[in-house]
Amino acid sequence: MEGFCNTLTSLRVGSFNCNGLGNANKRQLVLNWLKNKPEHIILLQETHTTENTEETWRREWEGDIFFNHGTSNSTGEAFLVREGCDIVINKHQTIVKVGRPI
Repeated sequence: MEGFCNTLTSLRVGSFNCNGLGNANKRQLVLNWLKNKPEHIILLQETHTTENTEETWRREWEGDIFFNHGTSNSTGEAFLVREGCDIVINKHQTIVKVGRPI
């Protein structure tokens, strides 16, 4: 979806509870599904990400991603920004180190 965000006049934000994306096939299905959604920023809960899986996620999503890792079996959040969006994140901070901040 090249150029999808280049004419951003309003910001669309979505949220999705993944119920775990450690499985590569499930992760690919979900990320491909999200790439076809109109949201510019997507907030994911229950990602089950760790520092060891960050690079794989970055390669598969292609846009910006910010993580609050849990374990490979529970928790974890991610903040995805669609590739090509003219959105600049000047600063981000993890407030809850591990767990469910909501």
